[in-house]
Amino acid sequence: MSANAWRVCPNCRKLSHDELTRSYGKIPQEEYEKLLRVDNRHKYLISYDNLREDYEIATNEDGEFFINYRCQCTICGFVFTYQHKEQVV
Repeated sequence: MSANAWRVCPNCRKLSHDELTRSYGKIPQEEYEKLLRVDNRHKYLISYDNLREDYEIATNEDGEFFINYRCQCTICGFVFTYQHKEQVV
């Protein structure tokens, strides 16, 4: 497999949003505004493609169809893999 695509990491987006949600109304306003500024910088960083996707979709000479997929974030380390095989002939 090779790097076929780069995307924005959904885990980075979720972590950023969750931290703001947990803090709202529970910390002083100045601290929340500071966190919001940091979050906006974080969103700027994760607005770039930081999730590397590697995948392969093919059939082989034995009539087996397969999908191999793996992604990994370069910022938070999130990893997801998926494999599927099916005999089609």
